[in-house]
Amino acid sequence: MTFKSDMAGEITVEWNKIRELRTQRRFAVVQKNVKLHRHEDTAQVPQGTIVMSGEKIEVTAGPAQTTSTIPIGNAAYLIDEATFQKAVLHRPGILEGWRGAVTAGASLVEATQTSQTFTGSGSFIRAVPTESWMDARNRTTVDFSASYGKLTQPNTPNLRTAIYHTGGERDEYFTPRFYAFGQV
Repeated sequence: MTFKSDMAGEITVEWNKIRELRTQRRFAVVQKNVKLHRHEDTAQVPQGTIVMSGEKIEVTAGPAQTTSTIPIGNAAYLIDEATFQKAVLHRPGILEGWRGAVTAGASLVEATQTSQTFTGSGSFIRAVPTESWMDARNRTTVDFSASYGKLTQPNTPNLRTAIYHTGGERDEYFTPRFYAFGQV
């Protein structure tokens, strides 16, 4: 089990090391045999307050509702209910969920010849969903790079270079093992 906190960071503890756990907040217990997809009926995933003791997890949905009992060995993920609902029901916009890096560089040489080179590149990826406990739906990658150079030396014409590259790929997952992709 992994606990995430702003103050303590990420703490991982094995289930068999936890003697008892009680929550006041609501959580969803995703079992090992459950495969979740976007906009799926979340009724198959028990949600509510948690009491874990011994080798079982009890999920109480509300005061007048039944309690679901799940063996610890069947529990794959314990996720706070708000995060669970957002991941299953939310459709991210085109500008959400991007990760990547941008680099830039310059080289200036002054000697018998003068050389100036400027480079830059960026690479970005967006995987939906971002949660590891859900099956992948799609992945988009975009990359670009550019290089510009100028070489000057006496009694010869100036030499300029400009190289640009851009690319992209879109993977669409129909099942965890079957997908299609397109490249540009």
